[in-house]
Amino acid sequence: MASNITPAVDDDAPALAGAIVIHAKKVCETADHLWRVLGDVSIPVDGLTDTRQQHKVSFGTESMARVYIYQTIYDLAQSEVADRLENRPALLKQLGLNKVPTQQNLSYAWNQFSEQTKTTLEAA
Repeated sequence: MASNITPAVDDDAPALAGAIVIHAKKVCETADHLWRVLGDVSIPVDGLTDTRQQHKVSFGTESMARVYIYQTIYDLAQSEVADRLENRPALLKQLGLNKVPTQQNLSYAWNQFSEQTKTTLEAA
């Protein structure tokens, strides 16, 4: 008897991803571009696990979650994301960033996201 193996995630992960998607659909009614949707959609960070020491980071969990979703949607390498953010100030601002994160900033933040958080954001 074969069994399907799925990633181990909290029961809240599908609901959290679903909530992000539902809000994104609502935002899509008035937004004219995907990155505007990402900037306006509500991302409930209480359900995400980011093990960075928040008082020491330059980029918060919510903005890093937005960038992670952006990277996933466009299937970009971290270096490509960093380049786009550097060359597109409106995108940078819309994703909730005050300055351009380096590729190292992105890598560190995403390595500190739990597997459940990454799965949730990818599902959204």
